[in-house]
Amino acid sequence: MIRKLLIFAILALVITSCRDEYVIDDLQDPSKIVAYCFPTAGDTTLIRLSRSIPVQHLNDPSTSQTPFVVSYSLNGEPQNVVPTDDEGTYLVIAPQQEGDAVSLSVAAEGLESVTAQTQIPSPCPIQIDTIRRVQLYDSSYEEFRNFVQVKASFQDDGSATNYYAVRLIVRNDIGYDKFYQLNDQGDTIASGYGTMNYEYLLEDYPDFTHEIHIQEQTYMQPELYIGSEPVLSNLTDIDKEMGFEDEFYQGFYIFNDELFNGRSYTITLNAVASSVRNRDALFQYAQVELYQLTPECYHYFKSLNDMRNNNLAQMGFAQASPIISNVTNGIGIVGGYSMTKSSFKIIKP
Repeated sequence: MIRKLLIFAILALVITSCRDEYVIDDLQDPSKIVAYCFPTAGDTTLIRLSRSIPVQHLNDPSTSQTPFVVSYSLNGEPQNVVPTDDEGTYLVIAPQQEGDAVSLSVAAEGLESVTAQTQIPSPCPIQIDTIRRVQLYDSSYEEFRNFVQVKASFQDDGSATNYYAVRLIVRNDIGYDKFYQLNDQGDTIASGYGTMNYEYLLEDYPDFTHEIHIQEQTYMQPELYIGSEPVLSNLTDIDKEMGFEDEFYQGFYIFNDELFNGRSYTITLNAVASSVRNRDALFQYAQVELYQLTPECYHYFKSLNDMRNNNLAQMGFAQASPIISNVTNGIGIVGGYSMTKSSFKIIKP
């Protein structure tokens, strides 16, 4: 639960730190409440609040001081909202589960009150089928590159349109392996560390003991090549020529079930081999996280992707796509999600 909360907390922190995205261009536009909340099953929900800044007050330090009155309801029942030491950050400590309906309302002096609703979707289990090393042609580089290819499958519920996001996680088990042999008195008569000594010990001391000592586990999210995965790669050659890109905000790979509604689907995640490599790791394992998103959550992240991938709009040659919000009278997103993880599976050298 803590890891899930941290993932969306990081996304919310990164979003709210992009201050220029919330500067109101019209000098006459009033400030608005900016709210981010991603409810999921568990017992802790994070709420981040701030206010937009009109241009004429951009350098006014008083605009950052806004006490908020926050109401959070779960299935119509009010819940206790606790402020934290971090300004604008609140916690709701209450058990939540799939299917729960969430309502958030926020008020502040001098600002129009805002409301938003969402629900927590059902989780969708996922499992890793295969992991192998492959070489694929990468059209972006116009050459063949090495990848660690992970195939994972899940079953889509065909009763409605479903929205997903996927992340590939690599775990590095860092430590050392020790080889030794004892005599009848329990004294060490031969020892070594690492595979360099393996064959030497095996020849002279066939009864050696092999121990593996894991001292640390680290996690990373490798770079993915999405060109060969149809649910992730949506650009045509014309789109690329027109200056559009196909990158995903913060490595959060969103997609919908348009191509496989109601059926089992196997998604292919090609991790760039150089971004997976860790020379300190004795073993490496892959895990796939599958998020099921509410429509408002999906469309919000899609609008972020559309804005960031439109190079023509960034240069002023095309109209920028607006950032989707379901916060009435305000800015931001209140979007539910659920998340399941596959078991870890070893990545062979």
